[in-house]
Amino acid sequence: MSVAKSYAKALFSVLRESSGDVEAASAALKAFRVAVEAHRSLRVALTSPLTSSREKAAVAKDLAEKMGMSGPVRAVVITLAEKGRASIVAEIIDEFELAAMEAEGVLRGEVVSAEPLSDEELKDLGAAFGKKLGKTVRMELTVDPDLIAGVKVTVSGITYDGSMRAQLEHLQRTLAIAPAQSVLSH
Repeated sequence: MSVAKSYAKALFSVLRESSGDVEAASAALKAFRVAVEAHRSLRVALTSPLTSSREKAAVAKDLAEKMGMSGPVRAVVITLAEKGRASIVAEIIDEFELAAMEAEGVLRGEVVSAEPLSDEELKDLGAAFGKKLGKTVRMELTVDPDLIAGVKVTVSGITYDGSMRAQLEHLQRTLAIAPAQSVLSH
């Protein structure tokens, strides 16, 4: 298990046990990440090897209090800073949201498309795969201009390749097999 996943699962577990607000925690982590990314001095203070663990923790504590973070989220942010791991907040957010989705019985789907898809198209893909898998599926889009046409969808580690390249490769394999079969049948 990755370090980010460990922090995310621990925070999620604490929030569930204490009936904490998972959405608010996710929003607080995102706000923390944005603040650190937007202010060079904060980023340097939290990630520089020249800043002591105690100083990093103090900076994180001050920022968390100014942002009004809840106890568990504040504790994670301070611990991350103190351990020199403030740079993995984005990974923790991803893992945290994934843990929340799993707890709700929701699967994350990844769509790769040559061109951007509308929100409606993503919802339709999610609904179609949800029906097929018997679960709710939320799709996330990545645009890959190298894809000729079509989409690749990955859900629960299984990739469904509906790209033009995959269809052409399938056609090529089919045509390569067809002449050999006709020779064998004579």
